[in-house]
Amino acid sequence: MEFYKNYSKQWNEILIKYGDPRTTHWAMMEGFAPTILICISYVILVKKIGPYLMESRKPFQLRGILIVYNSAMVVLSTYLFYEFLASGWWNDYSFVCQPVVKGYSPKALRMTHTCWVFSYRSLSNSSIPYSLSCAKRTIKFRFYTYFTTLQCR
Repeated sequence: MEFYKNYSKQWNEILIKYGDPRTTHWAMMEGFAPTILICISYVILVKKIGPYLMESRKPFQLRGILIVYNSAMVVLSTYLFYEFLASGWWNDYSFVCQPVVKGYSPKALRMTHTCWVFSYRSLSNSSIPYSLSCAKRTIKFRFYTYFTTLQCR
């Protein structure tokens, strides 16, 4: 347990030192703990609690809920795809070498917000949120947006 505390403390110090100050006060951006807890809770719910609660019951009919959920995800992905392109890739982003934007311009904040929304759209995949949690705090959202734009396709 002591190893985890030291490891976590070191990573949080790195994120604070090199992280993007524009996102410091945003929801779930204060460190790794919220993201890790959500991922662990999800896995426990799906692998342990859910099967235990459903072992003597008939399966739920979730067709209607899933249609609404999947439709919402399609709309959100379409919106995010547009935002990534409109905020940078259609304008002045370069595939070769992209300087870091550290300012508070409306376009920079728009891209920053789009990346933040994208990272929480992906919470159902337990490996993506952790890696994005590192990326969105340290690489200042520029090249990070290339891969996230492709995932919104």
